[in-house]
Amino acid sequence: MSRLFLSVFSLLFLISAEAGVIVMKNGDRITGDIKRIWDDDIFIEPAYADEFSVDQSDVAYMESGREFDIELADGTPAVATLSGADTEGNQILVIDGVEQSVPLAQLKELDEPEKFSDWEIRGDINTTINKGNTDSEAYLLTLYAMYKHDRQRHITDIRLSREYQSGEQIKNNDFLRYNLNYEVADPWFFGASGSYESDEFKNLDFRYNLVPALGYNFWDDANRRFNIQLGAGYQNEKTTSSQTDGAVAAMILRFNYKFSEPDLQLYLDNTTTKAFYGRKNAVTQFVTGLRYELTDLLYTNLELALDYESQPVDGAENEDLAILFGFGLEFDK
Repeated sequence: MSRLFLSVFSLLFLISAEAGVIVMKNGDRITGDIKRIWDDDIFIEPAYADEFSVDQSDVAYMESGREFDIELADGTPAVATLSGADTEGNQILVIDGVEQSVPLAQLKELDEPEKFSDWEIRGDINTTINKGNTDSEAYLLTLYAMYKHDRQRHITDIRLSREYQSGEQIKNNDFLRYNLNYEVADPWFFGASGSYESDEFKNLDFRYNLVPALGYNFWDDANRRFNIQLGAGYQNEKTTSSQTDGAVAAMILRFNYKFSEPDLQLYLDNTTTKAFYGRKNAVTQFVTGLRYELTDLLYTNLELALDYESQPVDGAENEDLAILFGFGLEFDK
């Protein structure tokens, strides 16, 4: 299994090296990191050599999924990706998801975007209160924090669940995860995650995961985000009956799509781990829902959460399913 993951990671890393392509008018192709256009020269840095330049007049078109700061000949600025050539041989720019064709000679300047930072903090609470024949309360607090600077993205997820009966706490569930993403060559990134979970509902005292990974960004812009990361690492678990540890494989998937009319967000987070020791348990934690912004800060959400284990501890069920409604606050840059 470790050889399989190593082979997959090596292959993905080799693919990630092809961050851009310059296609010359004579048919030659130069692959590497496209750096800039300056003084009628296009600069590129291939994986096998130092940065060098080619005459812009000798280039047919360029391709790159990275975003660039661009200035056209008439002085118009834009942030765009390079998407090859159209049927007439013009360079295709993708600006805010819309394709625009211009003669390559109209690209007066092109440069890598300046380093930037971005952040977002979100917290919501869901409650269920029963009074009368059944006197019980259940609370779920969810916190999400993201900070991005240059090539790094730091993500923290916290889910705290508490259940009370007749004023006394009877069960709790805690989940905390920190995830570091480092972009190596857009859209590829290296990832590393560490998580802690305890759950009295499924007789779990604690479960730790430490997993390095490799990821891919399908979408990553202001209105939509979709990425996946795969890795293998170490897990330590203690239940009411035993404590074991060993190798684990993990997948983390994140999806978020913002609609402008109405002001809705569709989101989905899925974490799946597979242990290769002990019970060889596979765990899937799946959360999806709709978030509706009431104001710039306040939102309401409807959420479905599924927690599934293929080999649960004796006395615990395979799955926990919950449908939740609540309110939250969101702060971002």
